[in-house]
Amino acid sequence: MDVDVAIRDGKVTLIEVKSHVGPSDVYTFKRKAELYEELEGRKPSRLLLVTLYAEEKAIEAAKHLGIEVYTKI
Repeated sequence: MDVDVAIRDGKVTLIEVKSHVGPSDVYTFKRKAELYEELEGRKPSRLLLVTLYAEEKAIEAAKHLGIEVYTKI
């Protein structure tokens, strides 16, 4: 899995695009964000998961972790 980084007006957004997202993908993405912060010294202001389909438990986990999920785009 790859994570894209967008920086605009000094705000860092991490974006991951997947065809399907399950709960484990959400937690993996959160860990990637923590690793980014550790390595770069900057905390991302937004975490975005873009997917065609997200399982209900994945959506719940994302809400709990503060990750935005975009589906059916």
